[in-house]
Amino acid sequence: MISAEIIYPQNIFVGNGIDFESKIFSADGQVLNTGKYFWNFGNGETKTFIGDQKFKYQYDYSGEYVVVLSYFENDSSVKPLVSTRVVIKTISPQVSISTSRQKDSQGVENLFIDLFNASSDEIDLSSWILRSGAKEFV
Repeated sequence: MISAEIIYPQNIFVGNGIDFESKIFSADGQVLNTGKYFWNFGNGETKTFIGDQKFKYQYDYSGEYVVVLSYFENDSSVKPLVSTRVVIKTISPQVSISTSRQKDSQGVENLFIDLFNASSDEIDLSSWILRSGAKEFV
């Protein structure tokens, strides 16, 4: 029996591109990388790939979405060999930005930017960029 798995991050934030990935396993446990992958994101949008691909997708609104992956043996197949689904919850990040000034041991004043997460969920800031004029801070 063929099985499918959808791989995605635990915390999904509105407006932040997230990585989706899949694994399709043959009856003997081998990973299949060919075929047609049809994704339905539960918000009216779909994507189709020939061959397994990791990709980014972005939700624009908070809420719960049923994501369905259907795997077809090849591009011309009409009936999927296997389908799987997950329910994901997207949330709006509650991050505030403020500045503070602190003096170092020599009395030189330094400006700092503080980010505060007001939500109860962990936020991955690795893809965030702060811009000030022509300067960017990653």
